Amino acid sequence: MAVIQSMSLVEAFNSVPDPRGRRGRRHPLPAVLSLLAVGTMCGGRSIYAILQWGRDHGQELAEQLGLAKHGIPTNGMISNLLRRMDLPAYERALSCWIDSCRVALEPCGELVAISIDGKTLRGSQGHEVPGVHLLSAFMAGVGLVLKQVSAGANKEDGGEITAASEVLIGLVLKGRVVTGDALFAQRKLCAAITEPGGEYLLAVKENQPKLLAEIEDVFRSPRAPFLSMKM
Repeated sequence: MAVIQSMSLVEAFNSVPDPRGRRGRRHPLPAVLSLLAVGTMCGGRSIYAILQWGRDHGQELAEQLGLAKHGIPTNGMISNLLRRMDLPAYERALSCWIDSCRVALEPCGELVAISIDGKTLRGSQGHEVPGVHLLSAFMAGVGLVLKQVSAGANKEDGGEITAASEVLIGLVLKGRVVTGDALFAQRKLCAAITEPGGEYLLAVKENQPKLLAEIEDVFRSPRAPFLSMKM
């Protein structure tokens, strides 16, 4: 069996434009972004924590990331960089890296499940401020979040139903089955899944009373089942 190699984080971040001027640019942008991504995946929850994690791992990590010449950057440098970053370009690069890992890890010839689910971001909710809500597309078989988008903090922002169509954009759906709760049992969303060749398995509850009654009637019917079973 041929082994499919995924691209490295540094390779993925080569596509992100550098907002800094050429003069005084010491740390390569792909190396800095890789440090932030790896530090976050290893539990860092602030810039300070991520940079300290990088320093704790010493020269070997710096060399692997391409930061050996000037070492781990400072907190101020990272803060200034992130304020000027092209965030959509960063997210696209990260998605490309995740997709390359998915191709390398997912089982061949099997119908792969992608789950869509929403969660309120931990630590984002204040006393009078609603928490930031994210909708994620998660591939449990390989343990990867393929994509996540904001579902807003209020109903006026559109919520998970509006975000569901957005989270599917750019995902490879052919040969995959999208799963979710009853909230996503919507005609437009189902069409967005099946048109590129995907399948869906969604719960149906009382929020869709007519559809629920029709499904219950099919399974109660004494007529021959509409699905044939092949032995």
